[in-house]
Amino acid sequence: MRVRWPSSWSFLRRAFSGRSSNARNDADLQAVPEFLFEEGSLGQTCEDRTPGRQLQPGFRLVGAGQAPYRRIRQEELAFSRSEIPALTIAANASQAITITGQDRGDWSLHFCAYGDGNSENEALDRLRDVSLVRLGGAVSLNGPRGVRAAGAGGNVMVQAPVDAPVTVHASFAPVVYGT
Repeated sequence: MRVRWPSSWSFLRRAFSGRSSNARNDADLQAVPEFLFEEGSLGQTCEDRTPGRQLQPGFRLVGAGQAPYRRIRQEELAFSRSEIPALTIAANASQAITITGQDRGDWSLHFCAYGDGNSENEALDRLRDVSLVRLGGAVSLNGPRGVRAAGAGGNVMVQAPVDAPVTVHASFAPVVYGT
């Protein structure tokens, strides 16, 4: 009779195999889905929204339950490659990052913060919770967490020197790269 051990007991097999407890075996490793590294665009716009105000011509998909007001704030940062040879970006889940490599000698960051609400004051309050902070070669995209995160966030577009290293630390935040 053949008995199959449950996979949850695999720790016993590792414990008695003579390998260290933090060593990984091939069964623990999984390939990263390819869509995480696809080139593309987030396709997000950076514009205020007010009920009754005419939007730009064309078609626009509006989701159910969308707040009637959106207020935005735009920020631009530029610095030389000699000042910042490598860039580190940290973002939380309410942020989105687009990185493009270009034949240039400097860095350019365009940040669009937004706050949504059922009134203009609510949208402005949520907008105040979103910020872009630079400290040396690190940029932090900060936004609300928890319940307030649904109505506020930000998008940053980084135009980087094509051969410059960029490190991104983001949990549940979309990161898109392109040329």
